[in-house]
Amino acid sequence: MQDSPDIKSTITEEYKIHPADFSSIQFEFEYDFTSTGNWIETATQVFQRLLSDKLQWESMDSATSFFEKCILKLDADVQYFKHVIQSRVLHLLWLNLTREHSSSSNIPAHHLECHIRPKAGEKPEHYLIRSSLSALAATLTGTPSLCIHHLQDASVPDFYKRIDRNVHHLLHLESSLPGGRDPLAGAYTLDFYTRNWTERIWNQLLAK
Repeated sequence: MQDSPDIKSTITEEYKIHPADFSSIQFEFEYDFTSTGNWIETATQVFQRLLSDKLQWESMDSATSFFEKCILKLDADVQYFKHVIQSRVLHLLWLNLTREHSSSSNIPAHHLECHIRPKAGEKPEHYLIRSSLSALAATLTGTPSLCIHHLQDASVPDFYKRIDRNVHHLLHLESSLPGGRDPLAGAYTLDFYTRNWTERIWNQLLAK
């Protein structure tokens, strides 16, 4: 994870904008969550950076809620059930953070994005299957935004790019992508890890 630059110095020095005009600036704070490695530790670090940015934002007396400008970007894991758990955890932590640290009632519901990316050397037919499963996991957990990244190999037929787009459109238009049915709710193992990971990250944030 790369540290983002200091918000105040970036805005006031580079763009020469007075703090009173911050509410009119059209920009967002994006926080990337990888799916691999020690996910609990890396996710905790990302949320710690988010809270640090929030303090800087509030110190500038902006009229706009910090959380209204936040986007959480999750890279889809190759394992279907792990991606389901990670999406659930991010939803729960977002709810906890906004309830704990914000008095605004206008927090947007589009806070989470799922990004599905091809692996190096992955065959297009394999990526099609994997991206479809990842898209399904995102849909069933109520992820509002979905982005399927195309294979960049020039030899890959455009046919696969059209399918990638269709997966997104079909899930969004016909399956109510932001609705989140989550038919796996109540499954003991998934619920256990969802609760366990959420509590571990939340407790580490409270300890700081």
